[in-house]
This record gives sequence, C-alpha cells and structure tokens, in this order.
Amino acid sequence: MLINGLYSYETRRHEGDQIEAILSIDRSCPVFSGHFPGFAVTPGVCQLLMIKEILEEELGIRLQLELASSVKFTALHEPDREGTIEARISYSAGGSGRLGVTGSIEKGEKKYLKFRGEFVRQK
Repeated sequence: MLINGLYSYETRRHEGDQIEAILSIDRSCPVFSGHFPGFAVTPGVCQLLMIKEILEEELGIRLQLELASSVKFTALHEPDREGTIEARISYSAGGSGRLGVTGSIEKGEKKYLKFRGEFVRQK
C-alpha cells in the first residue's frame, strides 16, 4: 500500500465485476497529524488510492490511473467518528487494456467519495 498503516481491508464480496470491502482506518497513522491537527479527516486522494489498491489486490495486477472522468468528494470522513467505512467497486474491461471503474467510499447512506474513471495495467 502506498501509505503504510493508513488502512486495512477485508473483502466482503467479490463476484464477477463487483467488489465490496470493509476498510478499517487507523487513526494513529501519521497522515492524520497533518490532515488536520486536532480534526482528523481522511484525505480524498487517499480514498481514491484505496479504490485503486483494492482493485490491484483483488485482480492481482498493478494499475495506473489513466482517466478520472468524475471524482466527487461529498462528505468529510472523520476517522474518530467512523473507524470503518465501505468500498464498493464495479469494473469492466475496455479496449486497449483499459479497465473502466465506478467506485465509492461510504458508510450506510453517507457517501464520502464517488468515482468514475479508467485504469491501465502497469508493465
């Protein structure tokens, strides 16, 4: 993982082109000392990386973000309040080795990140 110790995850379901995972955020990770002191918020870019890294682990390949056609951060994730969150990911193989991905980071009805884009396999 790019940021060691920020999170761990457990796959709840991986069927066909759908992945659901439970993520446990480690509030003691150093990233929270700067984002933000006294008011920890999970950085949006880290949430996006979580989707990428879960895809890599589940598919057994290395990926690079090629296109982010829609990225919406719709709420602040405060790990002191919500230690676990959920990732929901749908993917489909496209032309030229591209992987179309729709994903979200959420907890119940609350969505923190909505993403749609494409990844390519790293060589």
